[in-house]
Amino acid sequence: MFGRKKKNADSPEASASASQAETAPFNDDDVRANGPYDVSEIESKDDYLDLGSILIKPQPGVGLRLEVDEKTKRPRAITLDVAGSTAQVQAFAAPKTAGLWEEIRQDLTTSLQGNNGAPEAVEGTFGTELRARFPAKTSQGTTGYRPARFVGIDGPRWFLRTVISGAAAIDPEASKKFDELIRGLVVVRGKDPMPPRDLLPLNVPEGAQRVGPAQGSAPPARPQNNGSAQSSTTTQPPERGPEIAEVR
Repeated sequence: MFGRKKKNADSPEASASASQAETAPFNDDDVRANGPYDVSEIESKDDYLDLGSILIKPQPGVGLRLEVDEKTKRPRAITLDVAGSTAQVQAFAAPKTAGLWEEIRQDLTTSLQGNNGAPEAVEGTFGTELRARFPAKTSQGTTGYRPARFVGIDGPRWFLRTVISGAAAIDPEASKKFDELIRGLVVVRGKDPMPPRDLLPLNVPEGAQRVGPAQGSAPPARPQNNGSAQSSTTTQPPERGPEIAEVR
């Protein structure tokens, strides 16, 4: 069972929180009212799969993979697979007093424009997000497009970025499942100081099965470790990487 922990409205703690809220320059409560959650906002970690900085509840029909960095052998992104669509998820450190998504969204827009991504800012489930489409060859050899949906969510000292590709990037019905999955995520920021945009560490859980890349897969779109979009590879919809820890 999870939800935001509530304090008695008449308690000194609640009064202090209200006073602080009046002067705080950043508040993410509206966007995150129904998730994703900070670990401080859930009652228990029971029933969650612990991936380090991100907790997720396993669900039927949802494949989960961890993309692993070739050099460090450490996980750097979570990939969720549902009915032919994918979502690549990463969590980053953020400042205490301001969110990152507005700034990163501007950087991402510029990068997408330079890579023929045709970015468009739209209002979605989690506020302003970016939709993009990339030129690609179809199975018939004609020119088509690969759609992508970039979702950014600011939390307390963390930033969650999700890149959705496949039908769920453009089909409202298909996207509902991914919206549900994103809402169910829990971010564990940790107490250690970290520079903003640094990737929060992921762990490979016990029982994970290591598998190689899919046969004939394209070179992977490698997620960056700083939450930005300074290289063209970060703006492409994610491909399956060279080494994957698959969680069953």
